[in-house]
Amino acid sequence: MVRAIVYALLCVALLATGPAPNSAQSPIVIRVGLVPNDDAATPLLYAQSIGTFAQAGIDLQLELQTSGAAVTAAVVSGTFDIGKSSIAPLINAHQHGLPVAIVAPASVWNGKSEFAALLVRADAPFKTGKDLEGKLIGVQSLNDLNQIATDAWVGRHGGDPATLRFVELPMVAGVAALKGGRIDAAAFVQPVLDSALSDGQLRTLAGAYDAIAPQYLFAAWFSSKSWVHEHPGAAREFARIVTEAARYTNTHHRETAAMVAQFTSIPLSVIEHMNRTPSGTVLDPALLQPVIDAAVKYKVLTTGFPASEMIGGDNV
Repeated sequence: MVRAIVYALLCVALLATGPAPNSAQSPIVIRVGLVPNDDAATPLLYAQSIGTFAQAGIDLQLELQTSGAAVTAAVVSGTFDIGKSSIAPLINAHQHGLPVAIVAPASVWNGKSEFAALLVRADAPFKTGKDLEGKLIGVQSLNDLNQIATDAWVGRHGGDPATLRFVELPMVAGVAALKGGRIDAAAFVQPVLDSALSDGQLRTLAGAYDAIAPQYLFAAWFSSKSWVHEHPGAAREFARIVTEAARYTNTHHRETAAMVAQFTSIPLSVIEHMNRTPSGTVLDPALLQPVIDAAVKYKVLTTGFPASEMIGGDNV
């Protein structure tokens, strides 16, 4: 009996001093493509800063891109394993037969945080959707979520969305074009939104994004279906880590401001005072379906489909 007890204690001691979990295996490398903004950066950077990815045996390698459309193309081509994009490029990719799979929520629109808005010049006479008929609207990418939201707002406020003309402009260039009168309106998200409004040359015409639905998935973390199939454990761990981190970062803006400022090169004073983007904590097809339906209504998509087709993969 004594020998058994001694043996058990010895086993416990060996386990306590043995190698940490995952140390016997090389970390799995996950190449992540993203645009350096608040909704992409915050949960991911926080989880990385406290070592959660490393503890899970994941070597996270971040690569910055200029747009969600560029990230989508890079993930589909295999350049990145996981990417973050706004929803519109993903639903477009799915409809065209590209094998994208959403693995975790990134940001959500709920109408409360006001992290995005449709802007016009301060001296512009526009007040309703009817006033924007035939006007030139700047969007970051053609057929993106900005375009869908603008169409939806114009349609809900007395105008004909089919008359709108859209031009593709990066957000910062869109601010200059709007101030210079080269376009009539444009939708912006934080932190460009606050910066665009700071000198009084522009004003908010509408939140616009509420016209799609009161709440929906604004952006998502995604991969190719083949990568998810080959790395189901890594996909599940990535999703678990970013959603758990989001539960913390959604309610700790002050504590994460400096981290986000450093990553995005946005001044800390701007990050501290802007409306921060809420990150999703649940991946629910019901939060994706309103965007798909609106995209069909405003002819960004030719046909609709169940949002569940885009969620996860066979093994996630």
